[in-house]
Amino acid sequence: FRPSPGSHPCTMRTNTRPAASTPNLSSYLRVHQALRASAARLAAAASSPPADAHTARALARWFHGFAEEIQLHHRIEDTLLFPALAARVATYGDYAPALESDHAELDAILNQLRAALVSGDHGRSAALAEDLSDHLDRHLGFEDDEIVPLFARHFTGAEFDELNAKAVRMTPVSQLPFTAPWLLSHLDEVEQAELLASVPRAMHLLWILTRRRYARLAATAFTPR
Repeated sequence: FRPSPGSHPCTMRTNTRPAASTPNLSSYLRVHQALRASAARLAAAASSPPADAHTARALARWFHGFAEEIQLHHRIEDTLLFPALAARVATYGDYAPALESDHAELDAILNQLRAALVSGDHGRSAALAEDLSDHLDRHLGFEDDEIVPLFARHFTGAEFDELNAKAVRMTPVSQLPFTAPWLLSHLDEVEQAELLASVPRAMHLLWILTRRRYARLAATAFTPR
């Protein structure tokens, strides 16, 4: 569920091809923005003890979906997007070790935080949630500044659209009930309309069916402490 809903100020253009062939990277950047925002919200919520056991369980359930979203994003990068860059960009090898290390560290933090939330270890949950937010902010900032422009310079719009279509197909059906309402919850009405216009009708229906349940889960998980 990663369509391209319009232009983005960070989308770069080159002088070597017509502007119309420039990749639309807005969907990629918007996912990064949503991941950062959610991680920051999680860190803020985890900094105080949960209001009650119901709230704690809801936060653990929400985090499970969020953690799966992060790991899915990394699988798509590691198995599809980054290999495409490696095959085309001679300097990609300069970035690969840092990206691989960051993804491995993020996996470790996610696994530890999931266990801490399930066990009700508030102190450890708070520390790990803060680590996750800090790490994602740094890591995604690096990708936005260094990696995303490589797609703009070395791929046409059609080539990146093909990669994006493959990425959509990599999203497990079981993850879509979280992905759709989670991502759309980070967009304004105009952005939502643009995104929904670019996906199959089934995805629109999925959002309609899942958005209220997701909103209830998030409202409970992030009940003010």
